[in-house]
Amino acid sequence: MVLATPIWIVSPRLFRFLGRQAKVAFTSTAAILHWLFMGNIEFVITGEPSFERQQIVFANHQTLTDWWWLGLCAWHQGTPLISGIKIILMDYLKYVPFFGWLAYLIDFIFLKQKWALDEATFTRSLTPLPNRPSEPLWLLIFPEGLLLHQKNLNSAAAFIEKQKASLPPGSYTPRLPTNVILPRSKGLYTCIKKLNNPEAIAPVTTLMDVTFAFSPSAQEQGLFPNQVLTPLAFFGKGTPDIVSRVHIDFRRMEGPVNGVDRLSQLSETEFTEWLNKRWELKDDLLGYFRKNGQFEGFVGARHDQSIQVGARETSFKIVPKAMDFLRVFGAFFALWSIIAVFTLIGVFVRA
Repeated sequence: MVLATPIWIVSPRLFRFLGRQAKVAFTSTAAILHWLFMGNIEFVITGEPSFERQQIVFANHQTLTDWWWLGLCAWHQGTPLISGIKIILMDYLKYVPFFGWLAYLIDFIFLKQKWALDEATFTRSLTPLPNRPSEPLWLLIFPEGLLLHQKNLNSAAAFIEKQKASLPPGSYTPRLPTNVILPRSKGLYTCIKKLNNPEAIAPVTTLMDVTFAFSPSAQEQGLFPNQVLTPLAFFGKGTPDIVSRVHIDFRRMEGPVNGVDRLSQLSETEFTEWLNKRWELKDDLLGYFRKNGQFEGFVGARHDQSIQVGARETSFKIVPKAMDFLRVFGAFFALWSIIAVFTLIGVFVRA
């Protein structure tokens, strides 16, 4: 992709196409690596895994590898969805060797978590997307922004107490969570407003709520997930004592309360209240998981939000296909060919 960057000057559309192919090759590489290091891990899917061509996905954030599991779910669904993945990440990650550089080049969105700096990034990155109906889009955002940890739970508690002191009696304030941290609403609110723009060629109307959990649960050991489920632990072991199942619950946001058309009309204050109520329900769902080791069977309601989890939709293990090996081979061959051509050009120039 670095060597293909000059193509952007001539044809941005061709450059985006090459970027989508790079995502496909990268995800095939991820599937092969997962199979080699963590092939015993089972994915358990519940809810409504409706994978539309263009959609916004928001999820709880437990580990640094959450994007990995959702990406492999997309891989399991097929190529068109893989090529449309666009993840919103913290800015420092773009400096991580290889992954960060690749993510930057394939147009992932990096935020500094300061609105004065991020507003322009959102506008530049999101505004064109609903005007490209032929291009797939799977925009993933983690509203919490930070991982579940005691320090962040303490910050949430202090924030809630501050809100209670400043608001009139009887006003809504979020409940103190135990399995999630309070979400930050501005990023997701901006995504919905920008992508559901009624003046766009193809406004994005699908919003998915995703909840992650892992078996065995790190909290059974008195730890937080990110303390156990680290990238080094996965690739170094990948055995059942680290994780044997990844549970992912999908909820399509629709109807008069949760529909995108309704949410896009809310004020930011109203949307923040909606998201906090949704997070209370997600906290209950994860609390149920800690007690029962599964999402199946959960029935819960908070305010005007509700979730009922029936039997699992599907379960699978990652087994790469022949096409995945061909894609990876093709990507490395193309890279080698381009380097060889530039090397020969350099030799002739020096001669």
